[in-house]
Amino acid sequence: MAKVIREKQKLGFVLVMAALYSVAKLGKAAGLTDTLAELLGREPTRFRQFAEDTKAVWLTTQKSVLTSGPFKGHFRKTEI
Repeated sequence: MAKVIREKQKLGFVLVMAALYSVAKLGKAAGLTDTLAELLGREPTRFRQFAEDTKAVWLTTQKSVLTSGPFKGHFRKTEI
């Protein structure tokens, strides 16, 4: 907690992070449910499939996003 105070994190952020960490640490987030499939009326798309389906979007926007705005100057050209 002292580190949080030194770094001046907002209390709400700290409480949410502590709750998320606690839930995971206690194993309460270990199970999976079929709730999303029930809501969608179909099986949800796996992240790997989503990433493959949208790969072109990520590859075309990656360079412009990483070389402008808050990321500008943080990456060498060989890293992009």
